[in-house]
Order: sequence, then C-alpha cells, then structure tokens
Amino acid sequence: MSVLVAMDLGTSCTSVYKQGFGLVLREPTIAAASKSGGEWYYGQDAKRLIGKTTESLSIIFSVCEGTVVDVEAASKLIRHFLSKVIKKSFFKQSVTLLLTVPCGLLPEERAYLEEAAFRAGIREVYLIEAPIASALGAGEHIDKDAPLFVADIGGGVTDIAAVSLEGIISGCSLNVGGGNIDTGIIDYLKEEHGLKVGLLSAEKIKVQIASLYPNDNTSMMINGRSVETGSPESMLLSSKNINPILEYFYGKILDAMEAVLNSLPPEVCAEVSERGAYLCGGASSVLGFDKFAYKRLQIPVKICDEPSYTTILGAGRILADRKLFEKYAGLR
Repeated sequence: MSVLVAMDLGTSCTSVYKQGFGLVLREPTIAAASKSGGEWYYGQDAKRLIGKTTESLSIIFSVCEGTVVDVEAASKLIRHFLSKVIKKSFFKQSVTLLLTVPCGLLPEERAYLEEAAFRAGIREVYLIEAPIASALGAGEHIDKDAPLFVADIGGGVTDIAAVSLEGIISGCSLNVGGGNIDTGIIDYLKEEHGLKVGLLSAEKIKVQIASLYPNDNTSMMINGRSVETGSPESMLLSSKNINPILEYFYGKILDAMEAVLNSLPPEVCAEVSERGAYLCGGASSVLGFDKFAYKRLQIPVKICDEPSYTTILGAGRILADRKLFEKYAGLR
C-alpha cells in the first residue's frame, strides 16, 4: 500500500504532510556538508551552523527563489525529511510524493525538482502549482463561479494567482520573499550604521520588530561587528529604521498583485474584488501588511489562519481527495 506524502520544498523552510497524520514536519531547507562529503547536517541542525562553520564545512541552500539549484543536496534533504516521518525504511514501501512548485515553473526547473525526488529514492512524483494548493488550504469556498485570489509569500518567492476549481485563471511568480528583507536589513545596517550582522541576526530582527506601521516605535538591542574596527558593537534598532525596507519589498509584491488583478476578465475581477485577497506564507504575517495591502489594492484583505501552513495543508487536502488529485497532480 502506497504512503501518500505532500511536501512544500520552500526556499527557506520545508513542510511535510503525511496522509492520515496531517502536518508532520517543518524544518529549514538547509544542508551543511564537509568538504570531503563524508559528513552532512540537515534542517534545523544545519541552520544552527550558519556563521559558525570552519573552512572544512559548507552551508548549502539547495533551493533558491523556489528553484532547485543543487540537486544532490536537495535529494539528500528530501530523503532525510521523509526518513523522519516514515518510520520504516521508505525503500520497503511505495511512496507517492506530491510536491508544490512555484507558479509557471519552467520545464527544466520542474525536471531538477523531479530528479532530486528520484535521487532520494521516490519513484512516483507529482507536481502541483503552489497557488492551487494555497487556495484549497485557505479554507474558503471555491468553484467555477467563485474564484479565490491568493498571494503566497515565502522566503524566496511569492506566488500570486486567481484560482478556480478549473485551475489558475491568471497568475505569476515573483522572486521576492522574506529572504530579501533579511538581506535588506543586513545591507542597511552595514551601509547606514557601519554594523555587520549575520543572516540569523537579520532574521531575528525581522521576526521581532518588522512592521509596516510607519509610526511603530518597537525597538530591540542588536549585536554585531563594527565594519571599521572589526570590534564587537551594539546598537538600538527601531521598527521605524527598517520600515522603508519593508515598504520597498512589499510594494513590489503589491505591484505584481495589481498586475494580476488587471489581467483578469471583468467578471472574474468583480468577483475577486468582492471576496478580496487571501494572503499566506510566512512572510505575509508581518505586522500591518493586511492594512498596507488594503490601502493599495482597495479590496478586502485577509491573512489566512496559520499562514505558514496554508499551502501544505491545501496539498494535504489534495492527497485526501482522489478527484482533486486526479484533476491537479502533474498539471503542466
């Protein structure tokens, strides 16, 4: 009997849903390997090593902007994550793997993802575009006459689409996500304050004080290294300081959302405007984004419940419904 598993192999995090068990894993999409290749670390264990590695150990981000860029590392990650949720060796079982992919992924990019899964030991692999899974995971009614407008904002890519039960009416994939904000914070601190911080520190700043409210005065003490002297240095950073970074990147996402809305047939656009936009993905939960988006789009905006898990839960719904699986799995 086949074990049914859905996986959202994201730029920053990977989520796994196992049929009959629900969401069973969420870990960073990060690997670390010794230069000799004899020692590997995965997920959270690898993330802890960022900024602490020696010359003999490399951090590998195998997925960039939603695309597999290191097939070997991606295959090892897939194998490792599956081994954590399938107790017996999955080589002794038949595993059906449903993988979410960015909207409009190119054929060669799909091939890289499929190859990574095959190298991991999976023989039955299906791909589904992320906006379809996001729409189904939003928990709202959707059919031919009731399309849903969704924006899934992940770590490295944002998928935007109007979706009906027939599939994607219009959509796009944008190489902007939460990772851009991390990089923007690093660049800002270095250029404006002469303070060098690492990726994990930038992510912590984003999580704790990032806000799209222009007058938010939330602050935190951050530690880094002086660009000029190389000595340890600290400073108090306010939400106001990084607000322009957020406005820039989220503004680009809203530009793309407007473009998709403007490309819709009039009847679909009217329906979508009435129902509003549904936002999901980890980077959608930044403070004030719903109000920031409403001010720009002038349609209702709702952050999905548990936005980080909307897409994988939608993929899980497809696993559980044979008709949905036959309808969407493997669409190109």
